[in-house]
Amino acid sequence: MLALFIIFSGCEVKDKAQITTKDSVQTTTDVSIIQLISNPEKFDGKYVRLIGFVRLEFEGDAIYLHEDDYKYGLTRNGLWLDVSEDYYRKDRQKFDQKYVLVEGPLAQNIGGT
Repeated sequence: MLALFIIFSGCEVKDKAQITTKDSVQTTTDVSIIQLISNPEKFDGKYVRLIGFVRLEFEGDAIYLHEDDYKYGLTRNGLWLDVSEDYYRKDRQKFDQKYVLVEGPLAQNIGGT
């Protein structure tokens, strides 16, 4: 299973950007969902930025290639999102069921599966 720990954003899209964390500066690379699904090992642990259709629902937070992928249950065309509780409290409706730019580190095999 692939997971994308995300930061929702409305910023301008560039090929590469830098994110400053507490411990270091991370380089963020623009990718497509197709690139992440087909070559997850290439991006494991790296900061990525992508655009897709976001659905935020209990135990079903995900970003999909297209809205129809969510609508018709095509989960192989999507990635699980780890969304902080802060977004649920204040910004859920702002991002739910919309095309959104997201960025954050990609992690494979969450939970040992």
